[in-house]
Amino acid sequence: MLQNAIMSPLGRALGLVIIFAVYPLLTSSINGWYLQTTDACRVNSERVDVISTDVNDWSSAVALQDNSGKCAGSTELTASTTYYTPSGRSVTSDASKDIVGGTWTEKASFFDAGGLSGLVQLIMSAAGLGLPIAAMIGLASFGSSFAMKMGGSPLMGAILLAIGLLLVGALLDTVTPFISVAFESLDGNRFIMYRQGIGALAGVVGNFYGVVLVGGLIYVAWQVIGQFRSGGANSGQNMFSGRGIAGRM
Repeated sequence: MLQNAIMSPLGRALGLVIIFAVYPLLTSSINGWYLQTTDACRVNSERVDVISTDVNDWSSAVALQDNSGKCAGSTELTASTTYYTPSGRSVTSDASKDIVGGTWTEKASFFDAGGLSGLVQLIMSAAGLGLPIAAMIGLASFGSSFAMKMGGSPLMGAILLAIGLLLVGALLDTVTPFISVAFESLDGNRFIMYRQGIGALAGVVGNFYGVVLVGGLIYVAWQVIGQFRSGGANSGQNMFSGRGIAGRM
């Protein structure tokens, strides 16, 4: 039981850290699906519609556009300057203020077949929205990894209560920075799939990350305390009903 009390939350925390550490890459990959349905710049095997001088700040992102088959900025780029794509890769502008190695690529014509291009983009946005929803479910279940069956022993309940509360503090401090990375990835300025349609709801979902995480931990704390109190009450009843030590003499 003690082993499960430690390994279960530790394993869940490690899993969340791994997923959230690569979250921007997962988001960028699905965003690439969406960009298949629209004209975009292709550079370093990545379809790109915006770039930024700061990979962590997309408030001033520059949209890309066609410049005779090359990729220029909607506002003039600075020559010989390093920019970043939504996936975090660096690209450079040349003396002509175009993206080095960038080629403007049109979307495949079959995405417009039957006039269903809007539906295709809706599906792509839904795929992107699935990531923050799945992340929120993962955060909600994080707390459940601390919930242990205490049995009727107040002593075991106290031990597991202490272990659980200590683990919550240690693991929460480890997981939180990675959650922040995932939260900051829900940026419509960075990813086109979160910029329009139902994908714009990703920001709303992300706003509940903190509430869901803390709410789950509070629930677990009350479950642990409730089990502990229940165990103590049962022991007292056994003593007064003659089923305690005196009843066996």
